[in-house]
Amino acid sequence: MQSSIKQSQYQNAGFIVRFLAFLVDHLILWLPFLLISLFITLGSSSTSDLLVKLGILTLYYLIIQEILWLFYQTLTTSYWGGSLGKEAFNLTILNEKGEKLSLRDSLFRYVIGYTVSGLVFGLGFLWIIKDDQMRAWHDLLIGSKVVVKEKDYILGVLSLLGLVLVSSIFIFILVFKIVSFMN
Repeated sequence: MQSSIKQSQYQNAGFIVRFLAFLVDHLILWLPFLLISLFITLGSSSTSDLLVKLGILTLYYLIIQEILWLFYQTLTTSYWGGSLGKEAFNLTILNEKGEKLSLRDSLFRYVIGYTVSGLVFGLGFLWIIKDDQMRAWHDLLIGSKVVVKEKDYILGVLSLLGLVLVSSIFIFILVFKIVSFMN
């Protein structure tokens, strides 16, 4: 599955920076869920009411978040060359010609490619570590690669820390609310 992506002034992005960008993206989509959960559970009047609401929210998260993730990744990749997490870490996704992915290629990358990469315990994602051009299976399938535009990760690190802090506060409040119902 060798592709002919043009070597350019860009350096290939490694596993760790790609994983950190992935975390930022997940936290960006997770924060609204936490905020909604917080507001909905604060209005609970009993333990059973709280558990029903948490069950509905979990179902929402498992179904709606996956759909949102697909749209978010596909659209940001095809229009901007990468997601907000990738932008924060100065990464971009290029095709074999050194251009942004088309909407069709981006959709294929996330629907088919990510499925294939995750099939065998995520081995396709870990393939980044082994591949000499640091490509995952989904990159190999579509002929893409993730590159570093500029080796300045400060915005990415600060974004990740900020999102973790805000998420932690929401989780703490949510857990406190649940524990208060248990007592």
